[in-house]
Amino acid sequence: MEVGGAERLLIDFFDAYEKARARCAAPRAVDVAYLVTNDRVDPGLRAQLLATGAAGAFWGRAEGSGRLGVLRRLLAHVRAGGFRVVHAQNTGTKYWGMLLKMLVPGLRLVFTVHNTYDVPTYRGLKLFLHRRLVDANIAVSRAVLAGCEAQRLPHSLLIYNGIQAGRIRGKEGYALPAPPAPPRLVCTSRLVPELKGQHVILDALALCIQESRPFRIVFVCGTEGGYAEAHRGLLARAEALGIPDGLVEFAGQRPDVWEILCGFDGYVHAAFSEALGLALLEAMAAGLPAVAPDSAGPAELITHGETGLLYEAGSARALADAVGRLFFEAPEAERQRIGGAARAFAQTCDIAEMAAAYCRLYEEVAAR
Repeated sequence: MEVGGAERLLIDFFDAYEKARARCAAPRAVDVAYLVTNDRVDPGLRAQLLATGAAGAFWGRAEGSGRLGVLRRLLAHVRAGGFRVVHAQNTGTKYWGMLLKMLVPGLRLVFTVHNTYDVPTYRGLKLFLHRRLVDANIAVSRAVLAGCEAQRLPHSLLIYNGIQAGRIRGKEGYALPAPPAPPRLVCTSRLVPELKGQHVILDALALCIQESRPFRIVFVCGTEGGYAEAHRGLLARAEALGIPDGLVEFAGQRPDVWEILCGFDGYVHAAFSEALGLALLEAMAAGLPAVAPDSAGPAELITHGETGLLYEAGSARALADAVGRLFFEAPEAERQRIGGAARAFAQTCDIAEMAAAYCRLYEEVAAR
């Protein structure tokens, strides 16, 4: 595991929750703890989770270890801790939670749906078991909630994912290169082009170059290990498109992304199916004028023309047009207005609100 969007959310949740407890303010009635069972844990993830001061455990489970042994260990862990609610954050842990619920009387199961494409595929036994065993379904956006309701999943509710908005440095007073330097744009999604659409950004850049409106794009993401092949593929695509050196940069994974966002002129989001878009929300919190696809979560975060620009998801032509309009045609005052409105909106999506909503739900579910 590395520190991507989902892991960042976990860290921020526990950090916000422990700070609330330290202030003797709600939510303080519910004790929560994390359990990381993966066999390989990023050292940064471990260090940042430990730094929150929250209770938790790292198992370091060996790859391929027996499932029966894992279940026994989970069962012992839940019983020893006196846990009343298991909160699963992905499909794999949901299935473990289902097994635990069948074995531990009174245990409740909460599941957060972080994408728009999983729940609509539930059929037959999978759908029956989910409806029967999951006590509450958290949707991270209205688009996700619609999918849950279409499948008639019981006790589905909307709780937006949040960010630590207060730590993100804004663009106010930050010195940027003066024109006519190409706009310096950034994308901070995981390097998974089939989901995050980095290749669409390269295709849009090629179109902009043909129209004498070049921009620089910096991808802040991991490029090694499981991402190495995607990295090589994108480099080859940029070369095949004839994109000049210096317009595409891979900056690697950065643990301080909220510190560096303000150094860019704008943000580009290109994911094909994004339930919400925490990376986009962080960019908005930095006051970056952004372009994003007109689907699911991004379309909920951005009001077109007010807090950013939306374009047809997956279309390099539409993305190039949106970049041209915002960063070449619009006056600087317009970009500043959009960036300021985006920052104001993002301040309302603080992680503390999400943590409080989660804990209210835990209390309600445990009392059933």
